[in-house]
Amino acid sequence: MQAAVQPEQEPVRTLPRAMREVCVGQGGENDPTTDPWMQERVGTKRYLHKKEWAAWLEVCRPAFLGYGASSQAERCRRQLVIMDLVRTHLAMGRGEAQRRRDAVAGQAARAAGARNGIPQDEGAQDEGVQDEDAQARRTAARVEMLCMLNAAGRAARMLTRDGEDLVRSSAAEVVREVDGLYPQEDVSTFPQPPLPVTVVGVEKDEVSRAIRRRLTRGAAPGLDGWTRELLYPLTQDSALLMEVTVLTADILNGNVSEQMAHRLRATALTILRKPNGKYRPIGAESVWAKLASMVAFDRVVEASRRIFAGVQFGVGGQIGGSSRVDLQA
Repeated sequence: MQAAVQPEQEPVRTLPRAMREVCVGQGGENDPTTDPWMQERVGTKRYLHKKEWAAWLEVCRPAFLGYGASSQAERCRRQLVIMDLVRTHLAMGRGEAQRRRDAVAGQAARAAGARNGIPQDEGAQDEGVQDEDAQARRTAARVEMLCMLNAAGRAARMLTRDGEDLVRSSAAEVVREVDGLYPQEDVSTFPQPPLPVTVVGVEKDEVSRAIRRRLTRGAAPGLDGWTRELLYPLTQDSALLMEVTVLTADILNGNVSEQMAHRLRATALTILRKPNGKYRPIGAESVWAKLASMVAFDRVVEASRRIFAGVQFGVGGQIGGSSRVDLQA
């Protein structure tokens, strides 16, 4: 007897119907290629002194408090407000942002040069360095560090200061090379979970622990400007921590609008061209996406170590950050 054909199930990664009805952007905002929010990188403060925490919490309270008790449509609206908090209230002027990047990048570049045994006499570069090999190594190390710190303007000035030709690549060439490094697969071919997808609950202790101990300190922000240092003060207020927990649970369960999902996945890329002509992309991910993935991964870390026992991830055979990226993908 022939078995009845089961109707094709809707992929679990699609937005729930209720979300599709209430979380629809206007004016092409759901298209990541036309969303103006993604076309601009705003220089923002990455950390706050402890004396500034109280003022920052007052800025955050109107957006966060009441989030968990809101309707789905209101949650969608608040999600976008939260993503804009840092860009709106902690934005720096162009001059201030450039000075901060130059200061941090210069310090980091000098430290990198010192670790590589490169002379660090600042006056030697202006007077002329006798050892051309040392000068070339110093310049290469500093340019790479400046690019990693998103100080591309200063890196370009350093390359052209001594009359060197700046290596240029067309946008089409860079996109083609990056696509070759990270080929995109058809998501419809991904296997579905063997068990029905259930709602994932999140405890505030999990979120607080991930922010305090797991999120990388001093990491570069994504396009939204949020960093671990800006999230940490929210863990000191029980009401705000509860709302952050609810938002984290919404991200894990996919209860976000398409526009919010695009912004969570968006990455600020810096592309470095290596001496062999290939490209090295460096991405700064949204701290909210990092937080959600860390909370989820912490729950299955022991099982992951057993499953991936024969594969080395990180150091000492432990499941590390690279495996988290593979599992998340």
